[in-house]
Amino acid sequence: MPKYEKATHENLFNIGLQWKDNMCREGNRLFLTDEKKKEIDKALMEICGYTVYTVFHKNDPFVKVHGGKGVPYTTIMATAGAKTDKGASEANDYLLWITNQKKFVDLSLNMQNLAVITHVAEVGRGYTIDALKNLVYFLNKVGQGKDKWSNLKNTYHAALTYKEDQADYVPSSDDDTDMD
Repeated sequence: MPKYEKATHENLFNIGLQWKDNMCREGNRLFLTDEKKKEIDKALMEICGYTVYTVFHKNDPFVKVHGGKGVPYTTIMATAGAKTDKGASEANDYLLWITNQKKFVDLSLNMQNLAVITHVAEVGRGYTIDALKNLVYFLNKVGQGKDKWSNLKNTYHAALTYKEDQADYVPSSDDDTDMD
């Protein structure tokens, strides 16, 4: 099987769910056991060549992209928005990937980064279907030239930094795992 053939929307989303669903609680502290973290990291590496780690909140997954560095949303937004078509093709490519009409390996590195961040790190934090629906809505607008990448954080709140986010995200009770 060609490298990263399994890097589909569903498989990456499920890795994010594994993180979210396997959290342990010790007092007020949430964390993932080292054993489970290694298992998830191995699966992610096999599926798409990325790794997962934590920083100051041991329950928040971050992903390291090719080359071993994390990529912030601001870099993704600036890179996509700097394209001659204002990032419309990037948005459309991501939308094709999320609907299994484009392979992960055929995405730009920028959109691969976005896919892994939105499907593993953000889903692992609890931003699941409702958040992804907002992202798809936003990307449809960008793909049609009706919005610009610099407005991502206005629609897709998972892109907010810790300092920008005025409240902790609390998933809605109806935030299930069905994109329909």
